[in-house]
Amino acid sequence: MFCSTSLIFGRNPAGGYGSGQSALSSIEEGDPSTGNWKTVGNLPTRRGDVACATVNNLLYVAGGYFDPTGARADISSYSVVTGILWPRCSSLN
Repeated sequence: MFCSTSLIFGRNPAGGYGSGQSALSSIEEGDPSTGNWKTVGNLPTRRGDVACATVNNLLYVAGGYFDPTGARADISSYSVVTGILWPRCSSLN
């Protein structure tokens, strides 16, 4: 499972699972008018089953699961406007 939220440039899914249930690190941007997707960044770690939210045009990705290391407790944020990734904002308790 990936998370998806809307920012000013369309839909932005992050993380999730690819083929063969391999965890993903990609952050993607979708254009609803064309149906096209492109990778705009990567999380510092691959993870699936993440939670995400947007605040002030920042995409926050929290938690998730990456096998074999197990559950993740870190939070990353990504600015679609500037393209800057802040790999560790905080940790979940």
